[in-house]
Amino acid sequence: MNFKEAQDQRSSCTVSWLDVQITFRGKKMLGQGGFGGVYKGYLRESNSNTAVKKVSRESKQGIKEYASEVRIICRLRHKHLVQLVGWCHQKRELLLVYEFMLNGRLDYHLFKGRSHLTWPIRFKIAQGLASALLYLHDEWEQCVVHRDIKSSNIMLDSNFNAKLGDFGLARLVDNDKGSQTTVLAGTMVTWLLNVSPLAKLARKQTSIALVLSH
Repeated sequence: MNFKEAQDQRSSCTVSWLDVQITFRGKKMLGQGGFGGVYKGYLRESNSNTAVKKVSRESKQGIKEYASEVRIICRLRHKHLVQLVGWCHQKRELLLVYEFMLNGRLDYHLFKGRSHLTWPIRFKIAQGLASALLYLHDEWEQCVVHRDIKSSNIMLDSNFNAKLGDFGLARLVDNDKGSQTTVLAGTMVTWLLNVSPLAKLARKQTSIALVLSH
């Protein structure tokens, strides 16, 4: 990944280290992933709260995921995708800055009892996820294969609108080449939704089942 090329694509994505005010303490941690923690931060320039993913320096895969996010997600614009506000790779730190999602991850609501999701809300979440997948697979200039769709990567805003995040495993696929350009990654749900021969049918049914079946 050439970071200079990514910055040329959208230079406003770059964020100075000093612009991101963040406390790396347990009370500020929003979640822990395989390649680093996600913390609540504050962006002075826009006077807004953010979610900041701090990629572990020791993780080679984490560095690859950081590069993939910078290369892909900063080019995407859809109301059901988590917005990448910026990135920073200064002082030997790799930081990804996202819009802050007030209601957090979907899995906290489904499995950890954070709140009770009514059926109308669950259906709205499923519709949002389906809309995001339609955009990624069919409506953008290239097909974006997410490869890691699961409830912990689906974020909820203040109105419980779903936004798909974490594009670290994502790949760009030429539409005329189809699923032959990627390898199997993530869960079986991910394979069904992205690269299986029945992907289009599975997207309509599995994205709804992912939200409604718990």
